This record gives sequence, structure tokens and C-alpha cells, in this order.
Amino acid sequence: MNKLNVVIVSGGNPPSEKLLREYLKDIDLIIAADKGSECLYNYKIVPDLLLGDFDSAKKEILDNIRLQVKEVLEFPPEKDYTDTEIAVIEAVRRGATKIYLFGALGSRMDHALGNIGLLLNAKKKGVAIEIIDDNNRIYLGENNMRLLGKCGENISFHALSDKVVNLNISGAKYSLNGYTMSLLDPRAICNEFVDTPIDISYEEGELLILHSID
Repeated sequence: MNKLNVVIVSGGNPPSEKLLREYLKDIDLIIAADKGSECLYNYKIVPDLLLGDFDSAKKEILDNIRLQVKEVLEFPPEKDYTDTEIAVIEAVRRGATKIYLFGALGSRMDHALGNIGLLLNAKKKGVAIEIIDDNNRIYLGENNMRLLGKCGENISFHALSDKVVNLNISGAKYSLNGYTMSLLDPRAICNEFVDTPIDISYEEGELLILHSID
């Protein structure tokens, strides 16, 4: 199966240009979701696809991007999905295997939580999503997984299912052995990388990993 790497830029807090361009080096498709188009416009990056109901982005920016973009998908404001979810659905439909989602976090906690929920929806379709900003990488864990980071960087773990059974964390500042974690249990937040990789394992459940860099 060919890998298709996709960047989606949504309308939350925009990433720095340096961070975004670093991820664009190995990307096959760039999708701007409504107000996320403003970030791309400011950085002089033309998306491959512009979509949304266009009720939040500035009209002059949308008009400019429409003249450059390959494809535009417009939806009515009264719809069943957020613009970000529509972007994810469209990326999956086009064969995405990995999605890097920028602008997914911000002042609207309802949207932020909904965007975290998209990680689960995409996983059911065999697609991995990573939510990224200048201070966080958020993604779902896999059993028997090794994590890399710099000494002192924060990393937290949350159950994103009713339970994560028999969770083991080793190589971090704080170890955890055979712990069954309940939904959003705070037991494993604010851990740290030291001078070794972190190894995790668990028997079942969905583990949310938040790698934070202040």
C-alpha cells in the first residue's frame, strides 16, 4: 500500500511558519479547512484543496486562494460535521495513511475535544492522525511502543477509552507497572524523558499520548 501523507490546517491557533514548513517537506497533500486558509495565506503556501463552509475565514483571503488552489469544496453552514472533520473525511477518502493536523487546538475547548476524538475515528479506518502545534504533539499509542524525546521534555498519558489495561511505562522519570487506567485518569500526566527512550506496553484500550515542549 502506498503511503499518502496529508497536512490539514484548521482554524485554531496557527503553527509557526518554521514548524509548518518542517512538516511540509514530505507531504503529498495540503488541505486548508476554512479559517486555516489564513495561516497558509500568511505564509505564502498554496494548499491543494480548500474546503469548508467559509463562514470564518476572511473573504479577501478566500478569494485570493480560490484563484490559486487546484480544488475547492464548499459546504453549507448548517451541516452535520465540523470543517476539520470534513477535511479528515476527505483526506481518508483520498487514501491518506498519515494526517498531520495543525490548528486543531485553541480557545474553543469544544472543537479541541472534538478534534482529539477524530484520532479515534481515523484509527478505525486504518489512518493515524497527529495533532501538532509549537508546544504539543498529540497522538494515539500502540502496544509495545518506544518513544523518543529530549531529556526534560514532558510527556503525559491518558486513557481515551473506558480502560487501558495493564499499562507499563519504563525509561521515563516515573515508571508505572501493571496499572489499569480509567478514562481520563490523571495518574500518568507530567512524566518526563530522561536519558533513555520511553517504552510503553498495554493489553487493551486506547492510550492518548501528549508530548509537550514548553
